[in-house]
Amino acid sequence: MKCIHRTVLVGLPLVLLAACGAPNQDGGNPSTLSGLAVDGYVAGATVYLDITGDGVLDPFEPRARTDADGYFGVAQDGTNYCTSSNTTHEKYCLRTGAYSGELIRIKGGIDTLTGEPFRGVLTRAADAASSQITSPLTSLLGYMTAAQVTAFLNAENTAAGTSLTEADLNADLLDISTTTDAAQNHLIRTAWLVHKSVHVMATELKRRYTDANTSNAALANDFSPYVYEAMVTAWEAASNPDMETFLGTTANVDATLGTPGGSGAAGLIESNGGVNDGGAIAADMATRIGHLLSLIGDASHFSLGSTATHTVAEIEARGRAIEVLTIMLTQTALSANEAAAIADLITGATLTNLQNASADVAQIAADYIATGSATTDYSSRSDLSTALSGAGINASTPTTLNDGSGGTADVTIDTSNGTVNIDMSSVDIDGDGNPDTVSLPGTITAVNDYTSVMTLDVLGSEQTIILETDASGNLVVDTSTMDLEGVDLGTFTL
Repeated sequence: MKCIHRTVLVGLPLVLLAACGAPNQDGGNPSTLSGLAVDGYVAGATVYLDITGDGVLDPFEPRARTDADGYFGVAQDGTNYCTSSNTTHEKYCLRTGAYSGELIRIKGGIDTLTGEPFRGVLTRAADAASSQITSPLTSLLGYMTAAQVTAFLNAENTAAGTSLTEADLNADLLDISTTTDAAQNHLIRTAWLVHKSVHVMATELKRRYTDANTSNAALANDFSPYVYEAMVTAWEAASNPDMETFLGTTANVDATLGTPGGSGAAGLIESNGGVNDGGAIAADMATRIGHLLSLIGDASHFSLGSTATHTVAEIEARGRAIEVLTIMLTQTALSANEAAAIADLITGATLTNLQNASADVAQIAADYIATGSATTDYSSRSDLSTALSGAGINASTPTTLNDGSGGTADVTIDTSNGTVNIDMSSVDIDGDGNPDTVSLPGTITAVNDYTSVMTLDVLGSEQTIILETDASGNLVVDTSTMDLEGVDLGTFTL
C-alpha cells in the first residue's frame, strides 16, 4: 500500500489552554476496534464510538487517535496498539466495550495526501468482524438500509460499467499496488466527489447556524454528518441514481442542503438545536457542486473505461487538485476564477506539479482565487527542519512566544526523539488574576519533509496542530485541527 505523508508544529495563541476534555479511554472496557481513516490517509485524527448517535464527542464515549499512517487499533505493520508494551501506543487503541448499531466517527487530523487539515467527518457502522476502514463511501453506507446499499451498487455499476460489490465499498480506496483499474478509478472519484460536495455544503451551513444549547453541546461542531444523512434521504427520493447524476441535478443539491424551517441538512441542524442567523443559504450551491463535477467528472482528468489506469503519483496529483478546487469552493463568495483553475487542474502544468509531495495545496488555491493562475512552482519547498531552525525553535534553546496579554510560553522541540514541550510561565488560565504555571507535553510526527503533526496534552485533552513550510520557507502554524468547541485560532506564520 502506498501511504502519503506531511509535517506540523507550534506558535499557538495561548487561548488554547481554555480547552478541556475527557480522558483518552474508559480503560475498563475490554473490547477493541481497529481500522483505517481514508480520504487521503488521515493522521492524528480523533476516532470515537458515537454511542448517543448525535455526532458529538461526549465525555463518556470511547475514543482514540489515528497514527501517522491513518491507522488505529492495529498499525499498518501489524503492531497491536492495544496489547503493545510501548505505553505511547495506548492513544491509538480504541477500547469500546459492548456496542450495538453505533457509528464510528473520525474527525480532525491531517490528510496525508494533501498535507492539509482533514475537513469533515468520516463515518461507518461499527463491526467487530472486520477492520473498520472508514471512508466517504462508508459514510454514505452508514445512513443506508441494506436495500439502499444494493440500489447504490446497481446505480454505480450501471453508470460505470463495473461489477463493484459491497466489500469494495468498505475497502481501502487508495490501496494501489502499481496502477488503478477502471473500478478503482470509479470508487475513488465517487468517494472524493461525495465527500468534497458534503464539505462544501457543510461549510456553508456552518456560516448560517449557531448552537442554541450553549450549556449543552447538542449540535455537532462539524455539520458533515447532517449533510451525509440528508444526502441519502434526497438520493432515495430521487429514485437512487448514481452519485454523479444525483449531484449534477440542482433539485437534488437543494434538497440535500435544505432550507431554514424545512427539511434536508438545514432541518436536521435545527432539530439538533441549530439556530439560523437570518441569512439565506447560498443560492449558488448547485453551481459550486457543478464545478466539482467539471473537474472530477472530466474523462481526461480521471481516465475512464475498461482499460483506464493511473499510477499512485497520478492519483495523488488528482487528490491534491480536487482539494485545491474544494478550498476555492468553500470561500464565502466564488472568485470567478474557478473555470480557469479547473481547466488548468484537468491537464495543465499545475496538475503535473501536484505530483510532488512538496506542492502547497492551500497556497495554490489562494493563487487561483487571487489571479486565476498558479503563479509559483511549489515543487521544491524548504524542508521543515530548515524552517524550524530559521524560527529559532530547537531542543536546547527555548523560544518564547507571547499571547498578546502578558502571557508567555517557552517552546522546545526535539526532532531527534519526536518530543515537544510548551512551558506556560505566566498565563492566567482560570481567570483568577494569578499566573498558573503549566507544562504542556506532546509529540511531533513527520508526515513528510514539509509537514508534521504535533499532538499536545492540553489539560487532559489531546489537541493537534499542523506545522508546515510555505513557498518562501517560512514556518506556518495551522491550529484549525484543534477541537475547541467551534473556536478557530486560525493560521499564522512565524
